[in-house]
Amino acid sequence: MASSALDAVRRPGVFGRDTAQPGVTLAERRGFYLMQVSAFPGGEAALAAALRDKHGVSLDSRPNRASYGKDALALWLGPQRWLIETPGAPALSLPAEQAAIVELDHARCVLRLSGPNARDVLAKGCLLDLHPVAFTAGACAQTNLFHSMALIHAVDDTTFDVYLPRSFGQSVWESLTDAAGEYGCRVL
Repeated sequence: MASSALDAVRRPGVFGRDTAQPGVTLAERRGFYLMQVSAFPGGEAALAAALRDKHGVSLDSRPNRASYGKDALALWLGPQRWLIETPGAPALSLPAEQAAIVELDHARCVLRLSGPNARDVLAKGCLLDLHPVAFTAGACAQTNLFHSMALIHAVDDTTFDVYLPRSFGQSVWESLTDAAGEYGCRVL
């Protein structure tokens, strides 16, 4: 398995104020493929059909929403742009005049925060309204997290995946573990 951007800083254990019942669990997610797809004018229908046929994803074109399929996840990045996560090598191919596809697996680091205080920890580092009414399960949004651009996906009410450039992984990890200290942090 390829090395992680977090190899030098990730230390499993329980840290911070409340070690008996930590309010946050922090882990790195690995073992999947990421690609960014951008449909060109006239190519969105072909992209939607390819994702539906290959991965069972029906694209939700509403801003800041995730679309789920039988074996893939599509996170809205902007008009006609999605970040696609698949468990195996991407099976998506489209003519160059319809869409651009860029593999990003090795360029991104994905962190998972979960627990009753996960929203509180994220709120310390970004300006998104993370209240459960405003940022519901299935929401995703790009923002600055501490000092890095990040895409935050609300997996459910207490679980969040944070996609960020690999080169910022270590620094954001350290910021998140520091921010989680007051609630107790379990590192997996």
